[in-house]
Amino acid sequence: MTSEPIIGPPKWVVLALTAALALIHGAQWLQPPRVANWWFEALAVVPGRLWDTGLGLAGGEIVRATSLLTHMFVHADATHLLMNAMALISFAPEVALRLGVVRFLAFFVVTGICGAALYIALNADSFAPRIGAAGAISGLLGALLRIPGRGVRMPLQDAIRSKHVLTSIAMFLVIDAVIVNSGAMGQGGIAWEAHLGGFIAGFLLFYLLDKSVVSHRPNR
Repeated sequence: MTSEPIIGPPKWVVLALTAALALIHGAQWLQPPRVANWWFEALAVVPGRLWDTGLGLAGGEIVRATSLLTHMFVHADATHLLMNAMALISFAPEVALRLGVVRFLAFFVVTGICGAALYIALNADSFAPRIGAAGAISGLLGALLRIPGRGVRMPLQDAIRSKHVLTSIAMFLVIDAVIVNSGAMGQGGIAWEAHLGGFIAGFLLFYLLDKSVVSHRPNR
């Protein structure tokens, strides 16, 4: 019987992704304030920028599309980064092991974009920039609810009837509501819409990408 390596493919991708978030934050922190603010504005999701072309915001026209991706890799401060890094290390390994490197990264990006999309849809007229990987990380949490055990995956019809899954979803909503209303992120607040959008996307999409295992059918 062989033991599973502590760090190996695809587990390394989680550490690499966490390191990338830290390096990007560090690189931005080292810049002069004017330059750092320019990059912050260019990389963040700003809903109003998608419709109004005359704002003159940093990055020009191209960031209207690229910000849906780049916002995930920018954080407001060290606390914001640390919270997301801890959540990523907690939630990502099992999902990465199930999906493999390429599908895991695709899953992370897609759920993050879905989180941004819901935020934009519910705040279309807002010009407040939003950043952070929390939408994608919420997607990982949603994916974990579709994994009842190693080697199996839970179909949607079973998931929505599972007391454990429904309780976990309720806990996610309550905890997210508490965090959002606690003022934990200061005046900028927390984009709960991005959390919810990423969570829903992860909960629904994981089953489609997890092709290497059999479906879980509970005995009735």
